[in-house]
Amino acid sequence: MSFVRTLVLLAVALGLGAWLYFVEEPAALKALRADILLDIDPADVEKLRLAYPEGSEIVAVRDGENWKLTSPLQYPAEASVVVNFLTTIKDTKIERRIKKEEAGALATYGLEGDTGKQARLEVTTSGGKAEPAIVLGISTPVGYQAFARREGSDEVLVIPLLLQSSARKTPFELRKKTMFEGADSTGIKHVTIDKPGEKIEIERKAETIWALDSPMKDAADTESVRSMLDSIATIDAVAFFDGDQVDRKAFGLDEGATHFRAVKEDGSAIEFTIGKEASDQPAGNYAERGNDQQVFKAPDWVAQKFVPATGELREKRLLACKLDEIRSMTWQAESGTFTISREAAGKPWSISPENPDEVLNQAVVDNATNGLALARADKIAGDALSDADLQRYGLDAPVVRLEIAGDKGQCAALSAVPTPASAAPIDGQRPGAITYYVKNAGRSAVMIASEHEFSRLAMKRAEFVDAAPKGAAPVEAPKDAAAERPKDPATADLPAGDASEPD
Repeated sequence: MSFVRTLVLLAVALGLGAWLYFVEEPAALKALRADILLDIDPADVEKLRLAYPEGSEIVAVRDGENWKLTSPLQYPAEASVVVNFLTTIKDTKIERRIKKEEAGALATYGLEGDTGKQARLEVTTSGGKAEPAIVLGISTPVGYQAFARREGSDEVLVIPLLLQSSARKTPFELRKKTMFEGADSTGIKHVTIDKPGEKIEIERKAETIWALDSPMKDAADTESVRSMLDSIATIDAVAFFDGDQVDRKAFGLDEGATHFRAVKEDGSAIEFTIGKEASDQPAGNYAERGNDQQVFKAPDWVAQKFVPATGELREKRLLACKLDEIRSMTWQAESGTFTISREAAGKPWSISPENPDEVLNQAVVDNATNGLALARADKIAGDALSDADLQRYGLDAPVVRLEIAGDKGQCAALSAVPTPASAAPIDGQRPGAITYYVKNAGRSAVMIASEHEFSRLAMKRAEFVDAAPKGAAPVEAPKDAAAERPKDPATADLPAGDASEPD
């Protein structure tokens, strides 16, 4: 008996489930969809058209994974703006319906004609299916709502204000603003910045090494060059100019312009021209993209970044090697000369000449080495091409000399001097301030360093050593240390690292 009852209950449950699934659920979903203004999936939309009462229109069509404008001009569209607007359409629900006999004249709601007072919205989905057009009218007298109607229906609909307000778009809003999408320093081998009165040329010598070829031969500041080139991808237009809007003379795109060109290893190039500063807001400069001559306004930072003074692109690092490549450091000053060296990265440091009453503080050496490996000057003051130039900066009698060698040779041969505040100001010096000039023997550039960076170069032996514990055996330097002083009198006066064994 209980088994029969179970079968009956199971049959009833199955029947009820079938009723809910096949009858009630579709009815509920249908009722839910009835409250949606336009039942679409943004991923299925192929075309969007917005028409306005004054006669203008904007048309965007899907182009693979992207979007493009086809009216009022042909241009790539900002996909995120299009998709966000389609999502707003999808999420718009009907909050109230007013029947025709109750509504009266459509003009009362701004819904007359093909476009209404606000806009006409047309969406085409996959397979070329045209969804019912939506006419958007005025906003309601109270509340955050607006009037709308579906074409083919006499009802006046009340919807959230968001769709009505966001439908009023301009071509600029929908145009892609990124002028050089995906561009960066990768693969670029040569850069030319041809500006009035000066031509800057930079060439990549190795993965992280750039050289300045013009207007002078010098090492280029890799960090500054990479920062400039990586900024290309972030150039966004703040305005566009098309057809008769372009006045090349007024925009300064011919005479007096700066021409930027970056050539890649595959032969392709990124080119643009920077013209005059625009007089209106937002602040920026007129510019022209090279591949299609599109004229636009670039933000003001673009001119600052891509029309640099030559000195901004010259090398400002004090060392040419990395931390783990450093093998020896030799300080020369009035107080004496000493060398700190190591056999290899990770090996202990030793100091020469040795003193049995002193112990080299490894942590202090590590900190100093870390700082020197990262040390950068603030700016380039000028060039010293003669003894007279050296004298002008006080570098004919430097206070400090520091030679640093790496596992592949010399990293730097630096000389440095502080110019007294009372001295007459020269290049890059602020009146009444002490300026620290630094020069590498391998370059003509005279750099200005901070007091902090100068203090690294001017360290004294006493800063690196501690008093040896009483009764402790003296710490011996490694026998093959790069900077060990030679014991043979025949080589005693040679610089560290230059000694050779006598025959």
